[in-house]
Amino acid sequence: MRSLIVIVFIVLLTSCGVDLSSPEAVAVEYVEAVYTANTKRFKMLVEKKHLESTEDYRLFVTGKSTARSTTREFRGGLDTIDAIKTSITKDRATVRVRVVFKKGKQKRLSIRMHNVDGDWFVDPMSWSSW
Repeated sequence: MRSLIVIVFIVLLTSCGVDLSSPEAVAVEYVEAVYTANTKRFKMLVEKKHLESTEDYRLFVTGKSTARSTTREFRGGLDTIDAIKTSITKDRATVRVRVVFKKGKQKRLSIRMHNVDGDWFVDPMSWSSW
């Protein structure tokens, strides 16, 4: 029983972080954070200096924008989010992401990002491409 508690604790501890080493992982996490209105996770995926760089970001991080979560609910909730194509050039990357909703609708997004000391962060202009 004690080992089970330790395993659960380790899983919970490691699930709190975000894998910033992979542009695909960052893109999928970002899209999920936006559609589920998870501002805590969102803030981990965007450099702090960019959190207030656009009006959309300012509204989202302050909890005043619910457009993305409303869109998700209208489409029946999220089913899957997949990175389907990645292009990397030096410290820049673009990841094509497919979002499948439970009502069968699909959305494809291009998430642009940049690398800082081995970690990938989403560029502010990725929001405008939705």
